[in-house]
Amino acid sequence: MRTVLALLALALLASPTLSSQTAPSAPVDPIQQFRSLAQQLPTEMPDECFGPVDPAADERLAYENEDKLFAAATDAVLRALRSHPENAAEAARDVLGKLRAISEEVDASWLEPLRFKFDVLDVSPALVIKMSIFNGATFSTFVNGPVTGAQVLGGLARDQTWHFEAMGTDDWGPHGPDLHIPFEKLELYGLPRGPSHNPRFLSVMDVNGCFAPGATFNTAYEWHRVGSSNNILWQRIKILDGQSTDAGSGKVLPWLRFQLVGNLLTIPYCWGGPDPLVFGSIWGVICSADTYDLSENMIRLRSHRTDRPDLEVISSVSAYAKTRDLRAIQPFCISPAVAANILQLMPSSFGASAGIQTHRIAPNREVIELSDHWDVKFTLERVQGRWLISAFNVSNN
Repeated sequence: MRTVLALLALALLASPTLSSQTAPSAPVDPIQQFRSLAQQLPTEMPDECFGPVDPAADERLAYENEDKLFAAATDAVLRALRSHPENAAEAARDVLGKLRAISEEVDASWLEPLRFKFDVLDVSPALVIKMSIFNGATFSTFVNGPVTGAQVLGGLARDQTWHFEAMGTDDWGPHGPDLHIPFEKLELYGLPRGPSHNPRFLSVMDVNGCFAPGATFNTAYEWHRVGSSNNILWQRIKILDGQSTDAGSGKVLPWLRFQLVGNLLTIPYCWGGPDPLVFGSIWGVICSADTYDLSENMIRLRSHRTDRPDLEVISSVSAYAKTRDLRAIQPFCISPAVAANILQLMPSSFGASAGIQTHRIAPNREVIELSDHWDVKFTLERVQGRWLISAFNVSNN
């Protein structure tokens, strides 16, 4: 009987199916995984606007490997942080430097700026790691502190001291192998903390628009605990989240620049209004700058400045007219009668394909004319520093 049981035990141990189920898998070395993925990238990555350099190249696979490469780098940083928690920032820089050396070796045929690059932003008790390769970029956030749950990254439980929180690309809209976001510039800035002393940072991402204007995504983040000390949350400060387009006219305005002075953050942007076709251009027609006060726990808009407040009024009224919102139109008009006239006469579709003409008829009075198949005229008057619509006319060209 013992002989039969021994033979049965040997048979079970020799079973390839059972042994493959019970044998622990060897942990994946993220640095070696990074090298393998870097070797799989084509010698010439596909061009975002003109397609693959090599018609036979698998463009989708190239972008999949690029995303996997960022994930491997994130895993490598996490392991380094847990191995050297006493000097986390230096540990992150050390392992990222090794990855950069691998890219310089493996991707030697690429131009130097296109190889793997990184930066480390220390906003204790968190680290934010910026990474880029070719025309892709992202950032990963890590927090030092206890959390609940058992989410896993690379086989490491999330309930240890250092843990991975989030990857930044999700905040820039849909992306992935089928809809890849080409970047031109990604910058991270530490922001002043409020009275609660929660760490904050700002990401500024410029993306390539190819044959159309690019876009800039400004997103601020704040780390704080919610409820018990074991519940940690990254929260976007949505008031700062916005998209802006390039200024096609090449405007140069002394106040139209990014600034962080003390507790005041100024974000510049140029835009074409809710419907860019109203002004006949996909390029930014209006340039503005919003200044935010960061001195309190609740970030507040302190001031708004624009180079064309008159066009800003027309843009807002055009958007509200499309939704038939009379109450929203009224604050931009001299009288309720003018607002009602706009709602009655506004064409369902109009634009300025023939250009925008501004006729100054008095120091505080002007007529703005938008022409395509409709000739739309707004008469505006400046009242106590604000432009208001005093008359509205439409004719068919």
